[in-house]
Amino acid sequence: MDNTLPPETSFPYSDKEQVSDEQLALLYSSQKDEEAIAELISRYDGMVNSNVERFKDLPAIDVVDLKQEATLGLVNAANEYKVQSGVPFFGFASRCIKNKILDAVRAHSRVKNIAFNEAISITDEDGSDNERIPDTTVIDPLHAYAQKEFIDNFYALAKDNLPERQYKALTMSLNDYSYKEIMEELGLDNLKQVDNALAAAKRTMRKLL
Repeated sequence: MDNTLPPETSFPYSDKEQVSDEQLALLYSSQKDEEAIAELISRYDGMVNSNVERFKDLPAIDVVDLKQEATLGLVNAANEYKVQSGVPFFGFASRCIKNKILDAVRAHSRVKNIAFNEAISITDEDGSDNERIPDTTVIDPLHAYAQKEFIDNFYALAKDNLPERQYKALTMSLNDYSYKEIMEELGLDNLKQVDNALAAAKRTMRKLL
């Protein structure tokens, strides 16, 4: 299909199913055609939802807000799309949607400051609470992976391979919940159980990565 637009084209055409995604994007970018972007949003609703779904179990994530961010990523894709690039709009939109979601999740979880081995101990020998001590001698491959490959693959991998308790403990830790908060949320008896769950989760994830 020819994706160029004739002069003074407006949406809708007589048969909107015959209008390509590329043409809709051009209509929006060139004319800010609201019906064109509404049609694109309808067509890509499934993609938006499937990408948002991956993050629904993260602590304190608002799925409605995340979907709004994803939809904004789609609108940005339509606004910036160039047919001359030779890239199908589907692929370009997919990348923009994922990047927008990841930006929102990173802002929420402050992933750039995460260090997976930040805690080498949580209790003193007498059982009293101890401050988590950053281990600056180790470059944790999990942290490097999260920064390099983005956190979407990491969380998906963790969800698919960790027991529920370990997954929840890990995601809460990454979102700066204290050990005490994790213990209370998971219904654990003591802080050592939190430490054990996190240590087991980290061992599993290192093997997978």
